[in-house]
Amino acid sequence: MAMKNYAPKSRIAPPLLAGVLLLLFVVIRVGLDEGGDVERSLAVQQALNEIPRQFQSPAGTWIYRRTVPVPSGQAELLGLTFHASLEYQRVGTFPPVTATIFIAYCDDVRSMAGHHPPTCYPASGWEMSPSEGGRFQFSHPSERVVKGQLYKFSRKTADKTDLWIMNGFFDGKGNFVDRLEDAESLAEGSLFSSQAMFQFQFLFQGDFRDVDIQGYAEEILGGIPGSVLVGGVDGGRRKKT
Repeated sequence: MAMKNYAPKSRIAPPLLAGVLLLLFVVIRVGLDEGGDVERSLAVQQALNEIPRQFQSPAGTWIYRRTVPVPSGQAELLGLTFHASLEYQRVGTFPPVTATIFIAYCDDVRSMAGHHPPTCYPASGWEMSPSEGGRFQFSHPSERVVKGQLYKFSRKTADKTDLWIMNGFFDGKGNFVDRLEDAESLAEGSLFSSQAMFQFQFLFQGDFRDVDIQGYAEEILGGIPGSVLVGGVDGGRRKKT
């Protein structure tokens, strides 16, 4: 999808990362079996390390800015083992457009319920828009179909703040779903454990249109290696049958 260098008309408010990190599921909890499945754990970590420092597509380029730290208390609470929480900026867009990318793995999908956007944000004072956002689908170069759900949240402050979140789930075989209840069903056939599941979230803050957020998400997803989408299991390429 061709993207113009559109930027929100109003000034983007300073990122609310400190508060957001307390709400989002931003950790990779690698569930080891009793035998210590080290090889599988290393595959997940290696896949996360392959997330590039630059996403480039004909529509736009994103460059890495920084790693977003996870608060030590949150890391202890969630049993942090591995995590991917990175901030990128889109080149040539003014005012600057940034995206915070989180990819998470948990050995029990049920623990994701408290970190699901429709649950955690309204509970923390954010109002979810019923008319903006919706389902998202993208054909990845690895021949996998990425599915997600776009949410818009607002907080009534002196400087009104809008938060857009692209959220989705996938298993160790690269299958995607956009709803938590579907993720729970998908986890039953996960390659990792009977309840294991990955979750991804892209966070954008500012006055955007949903069509622009979807375009930005496509630019970023197109630059993520297929091996990340399967947790490093088969190199990311869907096998022909």
